[in-house]
Amino acid sequence: MRNAFIDALNTRDMQAITRIAKSDRHNHGFLGGRLPYFAQQFGIEIEPPPSTLQGLDGMHAWIVEQFFPHFEGAAGFERTYEAAFFAAQQDGITILEMNIDVTHRSLYDGSVTTLIEVLEGIHHRIAPNIHFIPEIGFSRYSDVRELLDWFTPYLETEYFQSIDLYATEFAQPIENFREIYRLAKEKGMKRKAHIGEFGPAESLIEAIETLDLTAIQHGISAAESQDVMAYLQERQIPLHICPTSNVRLGRVEAYAVHPIRTLFDHGICVTINSDDIAIFDTSVSEEYVHLLNENVFSASELNQIRENGLHCDA
Repeated sequence: MRNAFIDALNTRDMQAITRIAKSDRHNHGFLGGRLPYFAQQFGIEIEPPPSTLQGLDGMHAWIVEQFFPHFEGAAGFERTYEAAFFAAQQDGITILEMNIDVTHRSLYDGSVTTLIEVLEGIHHRIAPNIHFIPEIGFSRYSDVRELLDWFTPYLETEYFQSIDLYATEFAQPIENFREIYRLAKEKGMKRKAHIGEFGPAESLIEAIETLDLTAIQHGISAAESQDVMAYLQERQIPLHICPTSNVRLGRVEAYAVHPIRTLFDHGICVTINSDDIAIFDTSVSEEYVHLLNENVFSASELNQIRENGLHCDA
């Protein structure tokens, strides 16, 4: 398998690349499908986002104005997750750590049981061979007391295996979320958070120690600090990185100068992921090719990163 992936990358054989096992550990399922799928399957035409977005604010504006109106209610939710599983299956994803917002049980009269039944049904109908790791997501914009109320029923199940904290890193102090993460740890859940996407390098250490994180979503600002990189390497905290997201949101100027290279060179466990396919229109396989075409990594190094994702426990 190792030589097959390297050979497929070196020949830019996309069909072969997509047939080889990969992980996607940073995937927001509601935005995890491709726009043409919605047009072909449901007749829903969506105006694509501009090639350059104005940071998170520009991305959120497109979501609210162009995407959300097409996917209201339970039926809309189910269409988005069908598209996300289909995209992952088409890309050869064998391990999918995909996010479901903690409030989504409201679509089913608050029932976590019904939400799980819906997700399991879509999973087994669309992509039964994928090892699906369901993840609960929390928005930093929300009141923490309300999030705790939303979260409590999920803790009574064994279905959800991971949690994540997303939206702008500057919405409220990270320590506000300590209780949520304490409860998740008690249940043996993996604990992730979006940190170091736009925030400073030092914020990674603060978040890891405050929330007892087991992995970081993005984390690319760590490349700005030797001390932070040493900290991550010593503790083997993986960074689940989404290069196209970083470029399209204006956080990184171009693939060729993406800090993933620096992070890799400092012995940090990095993985390559999709983030929001509906927005960034790039699969995990295409991310590998972008980085190869821009001489960020060799095919052999990219294979090592692929294996990181397949064998990373966090």
